[in-house]
Amino acid sequence: MMENQILCILKKHNKKNIELKEIANNIEASGIKIRTNPEHKNEFIDSMQKLIEKETLVPLKNSRPLLDYDKIAAKYQICLKSLENQTNTLPSSEIDSYHPKIDMSFYVKHPEEYYENKIYIQKIDSLLKQDSCPTLTANERSYLIFNDEKALTDPGKATIDGLAILRKLGNLKIEDLKAKETFEPFFCYQTEMFENIANSRPRTVLIIENKDTFWTLMDAIKSNLLCGIHLLIYGEGMAITKKFAFIRYLRGQPSDHYYYFGDIDYAGIIIYNTLRKTFPEYDIVPAVPFYEYMLHTAGFENSRCLKSIKDTDSSNLSPFIDYFNAESEDMIRKIIENKRCLPQEVINNNNIMEWSYFVLQ
Repeated sequence: MMENQILCILKKHNKKNIELKEIANNIEASGIKIRTNPEHKNEFIDSMQKLIEKETLVPLKNSRPLLDYDKIAAKYQICLKSLENQTNTLPSSEIDSYHPKIDMSFYVKHPEEYYENKIYIQKIDSLLKQDSCPTLTANERSYLIFNDEKALTDPGKATIDGLAILRKLGNLKIEDLKAKETFEPFFCYQTEMFENIANSRPRTVLIIENKDTFWTLMDAIKSNLLCGIHLLIYGEGMAITKKFAFIRYLRGQPSDHYYYFGDIDYAGIIIYNTLRKTFPEYDIVPAVPFYEYMLHTAGFENSRCLKSIKDTDSSNLSPFIDYFNAESEDMIRKIIENKRCLPQEVINNNNIMEWSYFVLQ
């Protein structure tokens, strides 16, 4: 009932008086188009008239009548006592009518939130009751339910937190709404072997932080100068910590071998540690032979100072640092403590024959 939705708007209003246009704006924001839909507009007018009859809303003296709304007043005083008496319970018949997957326990205790979110709950209920319904992307489904494509996938940037509503309905999942999450794709080079041996043995996947090194290694793989790598991924810096989910679309398995290779600096180590923590099931490890080649070829003396960098904590480099021997660990810590960087571009086509024999397994 729109009457209950209006009651919730009044209850949240922090002033004694309210204008009809403010109530109408709140109703419109919830997805009910009362200004363009005659049926909704009539329901809104009827609900306002009932609240006026109950003296929950008292028209202010000299408040002009609005012709567009059947001449009801433009401004009202809110009767708080009447308001409290009308928003403390939910009709049991309404609660029982929802799909069994919908748990109304939270909203029974918070009826004001129920009426605020009722239109969305009804849409979710209708969707759950459909026997056959095509699966949409999460953003597409979010738009249809919440009139905001980010409500489910990025609620912090949305006009409404759709995920919070799902939690309050008994921890419903996006999949329950016949929707699927999509992943931002990463750029990669896939060899024929990646598909050919998919069901016979683990494959080797190498993630590269920087673009130029990605191209260098891709050329080496294509020229058979670097063997044993079946999928090469351009990590694009910190972006890989979100994009790596695309590996599921490529049918990468947790049983495959995953390696990360980036700059030896604080930012590069943080990227790796974040990636491993975000996707623990893939057991991503540093490409130690490549890092050690950088250390032994260039060394600390050829690392460069970073112009601007926030404070770093060389004691907080795990788990990255734990994969190296004592000598390499000391060199890495020295680079970090001095706020320097040894870029992965140390490896290039000029020294390709020196490092191409490294085996990652």
